[in-house]
Amino acid sequence: TDIPYFRELIIMAFDCPNEDCGYKTNEIKAGGAIPEMGKIMRLFVPAKDEANPEEWVSDMKRDVVKSNSAGFTIPELEIEVTQGSLGGMYTTVEGLLQLAKESLFSGTARDFATG
Repeated sequence: TDIPYFRELIIMAFDCPNEDCGYKTNEIKAGGAIPEMGKIMRLFVPAKDEANPEEWVSDMKRDVVKSNSAGFTIPELEIEVTQGSLGGMYTTVEGLLQLAKESLFSGTARDFATG
């Protein structure tokens, strides 16, 4: 798969065929040379407008490709996810936020949050 501002990617996805399981996973791996310089991408998702919720839902469903060497910040919440901490993935804005939340409240991050 070729994605603008990105190198060639291999997207690996798995859905468990067992209806009782429901396990899903996806992972991305670099398939080409490492570019000389990275690219900063910014996405601003405004607060949900009750008069026009479809726009907010559309923003949250936007596809995101995060490489293993990329991080992201949410300045409004003072959250910074450093490079390599979530790995490479193909997801949505909502999925990325959910994964960051789960990582924050589980494992060693939970120990820091609870004192």
